[in-house]
Amino acid sequence: MENQKTKEYKSWKLGGYEIEWDGEGLGWVMYMLWSDGPDEESPMSVFWGRAWIEHDTLLMTSWKVHGGAPEDLQTDEEVNKYMASLPIWDKTKYFIKLADIGMSGLIDCQTMKPVPEVIANKIMPKLGFTRSRVELP
Repeated sequence: MENQKTKEYKSWKLGGYEIEWDGEGLGWVMYMLWSDGPDEESPMSVFWGRAWIEHDTLLMTSWKVHGGAPEDLQTDEEVNKYMASLPIWDKTKYFIKLADIGMSGLIDCQTMKPVPEVIANKIMPKLGFTRSRVELP
């Protein structure tokens, strides 16, 4: 019989996100209670995306609907209890959640607040972000 390796999963809490590592890569998860979510069996929907680390920043892609949550995560109370049981994300100082509408900002992982512009202006270009200006008529 062949010896199969079992994947090792780890999870952390980063604000309202669960950051997951499956032994191969990172991803993020967010749970949301919908009265008419995409999965008729589960009122709690799961949104997810890929994530990776560059420099000292976790970059999180835009979201996709993953479907219903596990059976033991069907209420806000169950999700809050689960999230509280996770260790706090401490692998990077900053994170960026890439938004579908093109807006992204550098957030401090400890305070969960936007990083001051003077700091963001030094870090964001290193990550490939450029500032664009919109001129209104």
